[in-house]
Amino acid sequence: LDPQARKTLQAASVIGRSFYYKILNDVNHTLGISGNRLDRELLLLQRSDIIRETARFPELEYTFSHSLTQEAAYNTLLFKQRREYHLYVGEAIERLFTERLEEFHPILAYHFQAAKDPRALQYERLSGDDALRLYALPVAADHYRKALDLALENIEEVDTETLRHIYLRLGRVYELQAEPKQALDLYDEMKERASEWENDRLKLAALAAQGTLLSIPTPNQYPEAAQKISIQALELALKLVDRKAEAKIL
Repeated sequence: LDPQARKTLQAASVIGRSFYYKILNDVNHTLGISGNRLDRELLLLQRSDIIRETARFPELEYTFSHSLTQEAAYNTLLFKQRREYHLYVGEAIERLFTERLEEFHPILAYHFQAAKDPRALQYERLSGDDALRLYALPVAADHYRKALDLALENIEEVDTETLRHIYLRLGRVYELQAEPKQALDLYDEMKERASEWENDRLKLAALAAQGTLLSIPTPNQYPEAAQKISIQALELALKLVDRKAEAKIL
């Protein structure tokens, strides 16, 4: 392949095994490659049986003829180039699909995480929320764990509400998967980190979640511990003047 066709193939490999023409065109525009030239290069790649056109509606879409071809093209990129290309792809999707961005939450999370961009945390969290609404619990857990890892890596830039949301949703997923020990361990971790960061609101959320889980009539019910933890939570809610939390704990 000539250098420009190779560059187009590398950009396509970053998008994925299948890729939309409009995303590749946007990325190529960022790389300084015109649309007319892109059409010629895609035709060349099709004639070489490297890619195939797989759909024209609702979007013009191509697929690599073999996954190994995509991997080979991707592996020719230097690590710095990969990060740049992933960033270009993520930003192209944000620009081109603003009306239906929810469909692309997991893809955006992947590209921004590969680009080491802070937007990855937001999209991992949103992907977890989407999966939880669909009751796709293992998928939700995976996204929330990734979101939590990203949040802890950049803790100084993450607000309390985001941390609270991720911890509690992940804990809820564990509960729904009948994994109460994992949920309790997670709330313990949440409580310990909150104490370490001197974050009373996060600590209150952890105590309330623990007290609730231990008070539910299941084989893991532990009323004495639930009452003890709830009293601690109530004291903290009164201190913070959090009437909603106070009512729930009572």
